[in-house]
Amino acid sequence: CNLGACYVQGKGVEQNYNRAVSWFNKSAAQGNDVAQCNLGNCYHKGYGVKHDLQEAVKWYRLAAGLGNAAAMTNLGVCYRQGEGVEADTLTAFDYLYRAADKGYSVACNEVGDCFFFGYGVEQNYTASAEWFTKAVEGKSPFAAYALGGQYYRGQGVEQDFSQAFSLFSIAATDTSKPNAYAQYQLGRMCKEGLGTDADHFASEQWYRQAYQGFLQMEQDMADDKLYYRLGSMNLTGTGTDVDLLQAMLYFEKATELGNADALYGLGKLYLRKDFEGYDPVKAAEYLEEAAKQGHSYAQYLLGKLLLRGEDIQQDCNAAIQWLEKSAEQDNQYAQYLLGKILLRGDGVEADPKRAVELLKRSIEQGNLYAAYFLGKACLSGEAIPQDIDRAIRLLTDAAERGMDSAMYALAKLYLADELVRMDKEKAIYWLKKAVALNNQYAQYQLGKMLLFGQGIDRDIEIGKYLLRLSAAQGNEYAQRILNNYGRTPIALAGFRLLANLAHMFQNRIEQEQKQNSNLIDRKLRQKIEEKKQAQGLKMG
Repeated sequence: CNLGACYVQGKGVEQNYNRAVSWFNKSAAQGNDVAQCNLGNCYHKGYGVKHDLQEAVKWYRLAAGLGNAAAMTNLGVCYRQGEGVEADTLTAFDYLYRAADKGYSVACNEVGDCFFFGYGVEQNYTASAEWFTKAVEGKSPFAAYALGGQYYRGQGVEQDFSQAFSLFSIAATDTSKPNAYAQYQLGRMCKEGLGTDADHFASEQWYRQAYQGFLQMEQDMADDKLYYRLGSMNLTGTGTDVDLLQAMLYFEKATELGNADALYGLGKLYLRKDFEGYDPVKAAEYLEEAAKQGHSYAQYLLGKLLLRGEDIQQDCNAAIQWLEKSAEQDNQYAQYLLGKILLRGDGVEADPKRAVELLKRSIEQGNLYAAYFLGKACLSGEAIPQDIDRAIRLLTDAAERGMDSAMYALAKLYLADELVRMDKEKAIYWLKKAVALNNQYAQYQLGKMLLFGQGIDRDIEIGKYLLRLSAAQGNEYAQRILNNYGRTPIALAGFRLLANLAHMFQNRIEQEQKQNSNLIDRKLRQKIEEKKQAQGLKMG
């Protein structure tokens, strides 16, 4: 049996599957459970013998009967996938659980999969996390990836991006078989700064490793999810250069295998105006096909297209129906858009109660736009009762999670001295935060305050700098201030001219009045003197 393994692995001898099978047969005939399991593997994969799943199952069953955990695991997988036997998830789970109970890490990972997906047992994320943990302790890189995913999403465990990053790293750097999916996740986390510091260079490196890993996997199997991933990476230029034609080819391969995600991908592709096959109508057809299969993102995008009526003919009723279907599947984007529509009454009868419910569900999933929109609605009190405290909570939540529009809205609120007492310190704090995110309105407001020393120490240079940044983004008010600052405005020059003329006229009038007054005084004094002289009096 050991010699057979050497021939399989090419250790100490030249790799030779035929000789390996010969040695396995000899040992298996003597009742060696390891040889029986290895022989089953050869028939399963077609190594040195003709590919024969039923023969593989026969040898796995013999070895499993002797308590071989690897054979139990392989037999369980065959029952789950219907390979060589009729599919039976209950029997599959039984074999896998017995193998896992022996501490076999591969089986622990498979049992984790069963609990995660509900194969032969009721779905239970907590249980899947426990079994994946056992498999990780047994050095299973596959389990490390699966458990990392649960920590990333917070399924069955408390969400922990740092733990997810550590587990993905284990899977991604496994020396025998680095996990390309784990590498892809690391690329995303480095890009977004989740569980680690944001690092664009590291992100790109992980993405490129993942892409090469997916290409290698493609050579060994035809997998719809793999084709979809490769198509998406070519579509977005993730880990490789943008190649829209290659993206189309991969998506088409995936759709041939029934992948609804790929239909969605084709829909997005045909909406791109830089794609030579740009065709919104065809895009809508792909999206509708995916939407009918329950794809929530296809339902959302199709609903949005039908609602806007820019690329395809507008149909508000159909749009609402697709958005409702997507929202029912907890698609946060559909919930947000549908909530906006129902609150405003855009093309439909307004339903504030339902709108708020949808927006709250979207906010619970972390949608910043929903928090911002509902916060603004609470602030205005137009569609729903005004609630300033709730508005501030929602806007602050969105602002603290990095939404520059919410930061600017808070700054305006604290500057206005209307709905809340003016607080320039808080206003300036949020303006600076928004400026750091290149918000043109915050740049304009803070720049103006610095330029004229309004509520903040005057700093002309920084003020001008911020106004230039804002103007570069098309803010005409910022540009107007820059154009007029340091110059005498025409209106003011005209006013000053009129004021000077008025002053000259006033001086002349006063001078003439004074001259007339002196003339009158002289005549009056002369008459009085003549009268006094007539009365015998002398002037003093």
